[in-house]
Amino acid sequence: MFEKLSAETDPAVAHARAQGISFYMDIARYLVQRFPGMNSMSLLDIGSRTGIGPGLLRAMYHPASYSCLKLDPVTAIEIDPTFQPAAERDFPDIEALTGDAFSLGDGRRWDIVMSSHTIEHVEDPRAFLRGMQSICNKMAIVACPFEEENLIRWHRNRITYGMLSEAGFHDIHVYRSTHWFNSMCVIASWRNF
Repeated sequence: MFEKLSAETDPAVAHARAQGISFYMDIARYLVQRFPGMNSMSLLDIGSRTGIGPGLLRAMYHPASYSCLKLDPVTAIEIDPTFQPAAERDFPDIEALTGDAFSLGDGRRWDIVMSSHTIEHVEDPRAFLRGMQSICNKMAIVACPFEEENLIRWHRNRITYGMLSEAGFHDIHVYRSTHWFNSMCVIASWRNF
């Protein structure tokens, strides 16, 4: 997972990997604290880019690990096809898909549906949260910048406490990120159990 990869010559891939490791380390702790005891869960990650985030979670919570939480299977979906070859090559233990998670049309559902630092980029964040809930059996988790003062040009939305709580995401953890310019970020979840 940490070997120099040929894809790292692409600055977009290298950038996504660095961010992904930092953000998913924050999510890993949040996730395992919400599922005490022995649990085996399926996971879908929406907006997975290179697959490093779901690959990291799969390695940490692998069925053969000593962790109480086991993630099996792990599916990663990214709308930009540029990243699928890197995800498939580097993380063969996860299912890497390209497309819109809410338009797969195969009726699949996952125990955990999560998305890290994607919602601020989508056109309609409320519809995105509803979409996560619609394919989730147990918990939907969203992580993103929190109440950004000045949106950067790629961020379409300011994600607020009110927006999350109105959508039923009540387990809200706000923290200072070690990666996103040391700014405030949030991890929030919606439960279906």
